Amino acid sequence: NTIQTSSQLESSSIMPSPPAIFIDHILLLNAEQETKNDDDQNSQTEENAQPTNIAKNKYQGLKLYSEKWDEMFDTLQQYKLYSEKWDMMFEALQQFKTKHGHTDVPGNYEVNPKLGDWVRRQRDGYCCYQSGYHNGKCRGMNEDRIRRLKSIGFDWVSKYTIKKQIWNERFEELKQFKAKYGHTDVPRRHADNPKLGRWIDNQRTRYRAIKAGAKSRKNLEMYKEQIQKIESIGFEWVGQHYRNKTQK
Repeated sequence: NTIQTSSQLESSSIMPSPPAIFIDHILLLNAEQETKNDDDQNSQTEENAQPTNIAKNKYQGLKLYSEKWDEMFDTLQQYKLYSEKWDMMFEALQQFKTKHGHTDVPGNYEVNPKLGDWVRRQRDGYCCYQSGYHNGKCRGMNEDRIRRLKSIGFDWVSKYTIKKQIWNERFEELKQFKAKYGHTDVPRRHADNPKLGRWIDNQRTRYRAIKAGAKSRKNLEMYKEQIQKIESIGFEWVGQHYRNKTQK
């Protein structure tokens, strides 16, 4: 049986996109063993060049090579199994998109809890791969998988991450507002920054909903860090407008 090259195995339908480093290592082992056998034969002196010694050395060399081959074959079989699991999760993601119209699977997706975690790992792997790490350390990410994910419009950045980034930007603007005016009671229609005023209003509305018990467990867990951050600068959950409205 001939050993396929890395490029041949990467195009194989039996094992999609195997890491070339595995195959290259096998070929290297083969070359090293052949060189070792030649060196062993050339180094035999007239004194120890007995047929039994030569046969013993060859047997030990072949045994070691066989063990290394078995180890690499097991690794390739594990990768094949991993690839099959990846294909199953990719199919589940396609079904999710058909049903919901997007690929931003939540981490607590009850229908398929593993899918949300798998999507997160693809994003992590993509960031790693884009950073230049192409040696199999990026959660199995490679060009073929990137191409397949892009073909279904995969969201490389989750909506939750985007919302968190926006929240942090508004929080920094709130700190600047307090440094300038001495308080955090931003008017709803703040002329200098209308988005900040609306954001403040949304924070208070959401907080009142949490206090009232609307999905309290889920929301408090999700916004616990944000609540602590905004309270750390003396934020008032009840604004002047709301106080005036309730006092009438």
